[in-house]
Amino acid sequence: MIDYSPYAVSITLVAMSDAQVSLLDLYLLILIESGSATSYSMQQHGGISLGASIPALRRMLDAGLVLKSKPGKRGRRDFSLTSDGIRAMKSWRVTVDTFLKGSVRDSENVCRAVSVCLAHKDRKLAAFILRHASGEQKSINRERFLWSPGDSAAGFYVQLRRHLEKARIEAERTQLLKLSKELSHTPK
Repeated sequence: MIDYSPYAVSITLVAMSDAQVSLLDLYLLILIESGSATSYSMQQHGGISLGASIPALRRMLDAGLVLKSKPGKRGRRDFSLTSDGIRAMKSWRVTVDTFLKGSVRDSENVCRAVSVCLAHKDRKLAAFILRHASGEQKSINRERFLWSPGDSAAGFYVQLRRHLEKARIEAERTQLLKLSKELSHTPK
C-alpha cells in the first residue's frame, strides 16, 4: 500500500453517474473548462489525440458530464460542462487517489494525473506522483537483455523491443525525477 497521506486534503465524495471518471475524462473536463472546447482544440492545446478524445467525449456525453453544441462553422461542435461534469471536476482527488492505488507505470496517465493536480494547485501531490511513478518504473528495468547468437531473428526482435522499451522507461523515469525535484523546489 502506498502511503501518500501527507498529501491528503479534505474532500467531499460526490455521487456521480454510473460512469467511472477516468484521468483522461478528468483532464478533458479541465481542458473544456479552460476554453479548449472542441476535439481539435484539445488536440492542439492539450496534446490529446482525436482517437482518444472523441470516444471519451462521447462517453462523457452519455454519462451527462458534458453537453455538445449544435454544429458551428465548419461543422465543429463545442463541448461544455454540465453540473455533473463540474461535480466530477471537484471530486478530482477521488480519481487521482484511485490511480495511485494501482500501477503508476503508464506515462500518459502520470502526465494527466500531474496536470490535474497542477490545475487544482496541488504541487506537492504532483511532485509525489512523479517520484512514485519513477520508483515504479525503476523496478521494470532490472531485467537484462538476454539474447544469444543462436536465437532466431524473431527472438532477437522480441528481446530488442523489450530492451528498447526498458531504455524508454528509464529515460522517462529520469525525467519524472527531475520534474518532481523542480516542482518541489519551485516557489508557489
